[in-house]
Amino acid sequence: MNPIPSVPIDTITYPLQAQGYIHHWLVAGPQALAVTDLSRFDRHQLQSQIAAAYHQPHHPVTQSPAELTPLTINDAHGEATLTWRAVRCGDDHFIDCTSFYHTCHYLRTWAYTELTATSAVDATFVLTSHGPADVWINGILVHQHSHFH
Repeated sequence: MNPIPSVPIDTITYPLQAQGYIHHWLVAGPQALAVTDLSRFDRHQLQSQIAAAYHQPHHPVTQSPAELTPLTINDAHGEATLTWRAVRCGDDHFIDCTSFYHTCHYLRTWAYTELTATSAVDATFVLTSHGPADVWINGILVHQHSHFH
């Protein structure tokens, strides 16, 4: 897949926080997908089986994200339009996208940032997630995290 095409937009530049944390993101979601027919899943592996059943392995972001612009998702779960919003992490360095539903739902959220280096550097990206996550860099899937913690 090709990288996301660049579109001229106004940008705000933030330095990395202490110890290299990224605190400023564009976030879309969560999109809540109702999980129907729970009996088809093994109750001892409920979370991981639901995640496997609802995960979409493709990269759905096709336009450069910008605050208050739409992210349209059209996949096996139907079409949905979410809105990109600017989010600043708290002191714990997390983006909190928790939600509560009275019935079982699969939640998915997109987070986007751009990093710019003034010269060639080696970098390590560390992902902390309480559930499954995919990491895409320049339109290429570089990591899949499938566990719950």
